[in-house]
Amino acid sequence: MRKTLLVLCFLSFASFLKAEDIQNNKKIQLKEGARTILRLPGVSTFLVQDPEIISVAKTERPDELVVIGLKMGNAYINCQNSDGTRLSVSICVVPKYWDTLQALFENNPNIRMNITGEHLIL
Repeated sequence: MRKTLLVLCFLSFASFLKAEDIQNNKKIQLKEGARTILRLPGVSTFLVQDPEIISVAKTERPDELVVIGLKMGNAYINCQNSDGTRLSVSICVVPKYWDTLQALFENNPNIRMNITGEHLIL
């Protein structure tokens, strides 16, 4: 019941949500606290690995999922279509200040940023 209410609340803000069509094994980057809508045609069920990193709920449309980045880290959504085929979507939740970090280090090609678990490694 709570998830249904949560989904309805997000749908009211759907005008500013970005929808993405997903292919198998695609990696999506999402900031902490941000929301996005994923279009996954034919998905009947889904399972979230690491639910403390992302929250996922179905919308009223059968081919869409709302994904919210809860905290920094990597998570996966494993989906199964009604015909039995499976799809895996990788979600990388980055910190809210990710753009600032990228701007700081854009002129330093020797410095890379990686998210491993709950840590940002430079």
